[in-house]
Amino acid sequence: MDCSVCSTMPYNLRPPRNTICVACYEGAKSIIAMTNKIDDHKVSGKFSGETSVPGSSKATRSNIFKNMLDSDGCKAAPNDMITLPELNHEEVESLLEFLYSGDLCKEKLDKHLYSLSIAADKYEITFLQKFCENRMLEILNASNALDILEISDTTCNRSLKDTALSFVVKNMEDIVFATRFDVFALKNPHLTVQITRASFMDIKNRRNDV
Repeated sequence: MDCSVCSTMPYNLRPPRNTICVACYEGAKSIIAMTNKIDDHKVSGKFSGETSVPGSSKATRSNIFKNMLDSDGCKAAPNDMITLPELNHEEVESLLEFLYSGDLCKEKLDKHLYSLSIAADKYEITFLQKFCENRMLEILNASNALDILEISDTTCNRSLKDTALSFVVKNMEDIVFATRFDVFALKNPHLTVQITRASFMDIKNRRNDV
């Protein structure tokens, strides 16, 4: 059985390379069940005083992801497998690692940052959404500002989008005249319009301040 998480040779997996085995599937379900139990105890007052919730508990608070794992429809009957079609096997592995631990090393996070951000938005994994947002704010620069702007627009992250848009406007010369901008403009005409308008507003405001 080819599992993108526990396979000893993940690079030799047969297509599709974004499936997980029933053991990993049950492990993810167990984490969600544990999370719900912790939350139920907190609500019912069975825990006295301050209760510390582990990172994995925060990470798995996703109704969509919980329903997907609970649904028989997400498993392929012949092989007891589930598939996350928008993620490749490395991205699935990183997602599950985050769900288990509530954390991810910077090397893996940076490699799969945009895909994990989109997955976090799709499955409403709030803790992962914030985790990815904070990292994108940390690494925001002229070479990735357009990518971050595009991701923030896709995930409807208004605060991140405003920050990225403001950065693009302040660094127009370095960003707009790069080859990367031509591809971006063709793919995202609405964002190109927003950049143009924001740039003109910035020029107008600076003139008024003089």
